[in-house]
Amino acid sequence: MELSFDPSGNIKWKVTDDCIYYGNKRIEFIDVISVILVPGVGFIKGELNIKLKGKIFPIRLMFSKKQQDDAQIAEKYIKEKASLESSQDIEHRKKCNVCGQVFCFTQKDLEIKKANQTLVSIYSLKSLSGSIGGSSYSKFENAKRADAALSRIVDYSKCPKCNSSDLTDISSQKYYNN
Repeated sequence: MELSFDPSGNIKWKVTDDCIYYGNKRIEFIDVISVILVPGVGFIKGELNIKLKGKIFPIRLMFSKKQQDDAQIAEKYIKEKASLESSQDIEHRKKCNVCGQVFCFTQKDLEIKKANQTLVSIYSLKSLSGSIGGSSYSKFENAKRADAALSRIVDYSKCPKCNSSDLTDISSQKYYNN
């Protein structure tokens, strides 16, 4: 397979059998964490957002409206090669040894947690810089945003009911037999 995209005014990219080329940069499929297709509307170009391991921001692979069908094929192919279909759907089950609570989470939940942690650190830093050289309003507004993002962080290493860290992993066979 080889699909090439040449959006006017943006970096050329292509998907081959073994990797993705973004300009002169080679991206291995194993480094891809998530792929999101944002279709183009009207005169606005579409984009394929690819999140990589160890990177905070995704790479935006732009494509023209004419190449939308090819972009959908590329998205499916990248997800297949990066094994994203199965890794996103794997459910982790844990049981609290103190209260007996069973709770579940997926890889996507862990990614959301990491994104919220990043937001907390960004807004906290903005609040700090606002208190040093900015207005008091921006300091309080960024502190409010940091608190809101902090409240969305779920700690999956502790029981949500009793807050105990004494947990055991449950296999799917044990889970459905009980």
